[in-house]
Formats: sequence, C-alpha cells, structure tokens
Amino acid sequence: MTDDIAEGERKQSSSPGITGNQAVPSAHGTAPDPRHLASPAANSSPASDRPGYTPTMKKSPFSRLSVRLSVGVAALFAVFSVALIAMTRALWTSDQALENCMHLTSAEREAASIAGAAREQYMHESHGMLTRDEVHVAHDHHWAAKLAERVARLRPLVGDRERQLLDTVQSNSTQMSQLFLEELFPAARAEDLGRVRAGHNKVQALTDEMVAASDRTIEYLAEREMA
Repeated sequence: MTDDIAEGERKQSSSPGITGNQAVPSAHGTAPDPRHLASPAANSSPASDRPGYTPTMKKSPFSRLSVRLSVGVAALFAVFSVALIAMTRALWTSDQALENCMHLTSAEREAASIAGAAREQYMHESHGMLTRDEVHVAHDHHWAAKLAERVARLRPLVGDRERQLLDTVQSNSTQMSQLFLEELFPAARAEDLGRVRAGHNKVQALTDEMVAASDRTIEYLAEREMA
C-alpha cells in the first residue's frame, strides 16, 4: 500500500503537463495563478503615493473667519471714506455759499450807501442855491468824492450789468458838480431865478437817475443772492 502511494507521487511529479509552480486543477476548473491575485494591502496604498495625485488643502474655520473679517473691515473703511468725502464736499459748498452771501451783502450795503451819497450831494447843492454860501461848494466836492469812492469799491463786487448802472451814477454825479459850479451857484448869486429853476430841475433829474440806478443794483444783487 505504501509502495503504491509512492509510485503514484513519482508519476505525478514526472508528468509533462504539470510543473511545480503550476496549480493543480480543481474540481471547478483551473485554479487562478496566485501571482495575478492582488492582495488587499496592495490596493489600499495611500492616495499620495499614486501617480498624478494633487494634494487638496482643506480650509480651516479660522482661515475663513479671517477672510470674512478682512472683507468686513475693507467695506467699513470704504463706507467711511465715502462719508468723509461727502462731508468735506458739503462743508466746502457751505463755506462757499456763506462767503458768496457775505460778498453780496457787502455789495448791497455799498450800493445803498451810493444812493445816500447822491442825496447828500443834491441836498448841499440845493442849499448852496438858496443861501448862496460858498461852504456848500466844499460840501459838494466832499460828497462827490465820497460817492466816487463807494462806486470804486462796489465795482469789483458786481457783474457787467451792475457796472453799467454804476457808470451812470458816476457820470451823473460829475455832471451835477459841474452844473452847480458853472451855472447854478453863479446864477443864484446873481439872483437869476429863471436859470436857478432850470438848473435845479436838471440836478433833481440827475439825482433821481442815480438813486434809481442804485436801487436797481441792489435788486440785481438780491436776485443773485437768492439764486
């Protein structure tokens, strides 16, 4: 029995169809080659060891919070900057408006003083014709010079339309002084009442034009102030 088993093993090992490395056929067919079977350990290698792997960085909660805080601070700074620019512009506009208002108020005051100087000049010429006193000649010079000074101060503060009115005021004042010195005062001293009446009517008309021009200048300045 023992000799038969040994003889069978010798025949099996010497058979040409089976080698030592080949699997013995099983009942269900040929057994698979163990070399072609992948072990679970080989398939479970880390992903970082595989070719073409790109690592993916996970964002931490602290990183996301930093980004949000940065965006929030930047937005707050932008809003603050816009508000600061708007406030600065409003202050500049307000300052300009106040300066312009003061400028126009000063011009209106000068225009009103011109009308007063024109009335003073007329008043002293009328008194000179009545009293025939030479002191009124000096008074006429004084108020004519005052009016010219006020016209000169107002001229840079107004526009072309107002300057035309100021030209009328200055021209009328010069005519009044010339008429008083050359015609009215000599006629009054000569007691030539006809010449005095005619000359007085001229002086009054010139004065009325000066006062009207001054009033129109004030009206134009007020319109600019309300605009």
